[in-house]
Amino acid sequence: MDNPCTCAEKVLPNGTVVSSFPGVGGEWEVPSQFQHVLEYFRHGIDVSEASVVLDIGANIGLFALTVYDRCKGNVCVHSFEPIPPTFDDLEKNFSCYDTNKLKAYPFGISNKTGTLSFTHYPNAPGLSTHYPEYMKVGLEQMLNNIESNAEALPEFFVNANKQEITEDKDKSRFNKMRAVLGLKTVFQELHVQCQVKTLSDFMKENTIEKIDLLKVDVNGSEMDVFEGIEDRDWQKIRQVVTEVPLGGERLEILKDLLHKKGFTSVIAEEQAPVVNKGLAYFIVYAKK
Repeated sequence: MDNPCTCAEKVLPNGTVVSSFPGVGGEWEVPSQFQHVLEYFRHGIDVSEASVVLDIGANIGLFALTVYDRCKGNVCVHSFEPIPPTFDDLEKNFSCYDTNKLKAYPFGISNKTGTLSFTHYPNAPGLSTHYPEYMKVGLEQMLNNIESNAEALPEFFVNANKQEITEDKDKSRFNKMRAVLGLKTVFQELHVQCQVKTLSDFMKENTIEKIDLLKVDVNGSEMDVFEGIEDRDWQKIRQVVTEVPLGGERLEILKDLLHKKGFTSVIAEEQAPVVNKGLAYFIVYAKK
């Protein structure tokens, strides 16, 4: 995809140029996310020209740009990103295209309209969340498995720490020390207050009468998003693709909800951990 953007910092495998995160996040997270969004288009999930797509948890817009490319620019994508510095990159990326087709909103979608506290990870912005306990589970799993996981971590994770470490004669011990410090650096937290509203409120305000694809990637807040959809609006949604961290009971509740709302095909597929032996998750693909 040609892109005239002069503020961009990262070239993706398909040639798209995007404004990305500074430092360690941009080196690993952006290429990883690009590969990840391709997984959404499985099990019959599709977009075509003139589609209306909602991208909840847009991050810097890689999913929206993929949809835009697939539809040859003839699409309307509404993208929501509540974390201010991440939204800035999202807006920069969209400014290089038709902003009547790619629309960015500086708030999140939840089960209420108001303000919520989010945990933001500046070194891994794509993991920012209203429910940090899910990220803490992933971090604990990675640390618990560090003996066998250190050399398999992406290089930026072990290089992220700023402390000087004297190399030990025992290389495995040295790698473990680097990995532990790197992981703790990547998961350093900031707490920010962000605006949110319900999906039904947004649909009413913007007179949205159909949604061809609703994509939800909100790191543990999935059910909050779906609880904010009023009954009259479920019939307007043709497809849903959503992530569910950890799976378990929450996954079964979500699948049951989608069946009750008229989706005849609901498939849950477990994905490889986000980072080796870290946070396991599922993608749910639903169609009417």
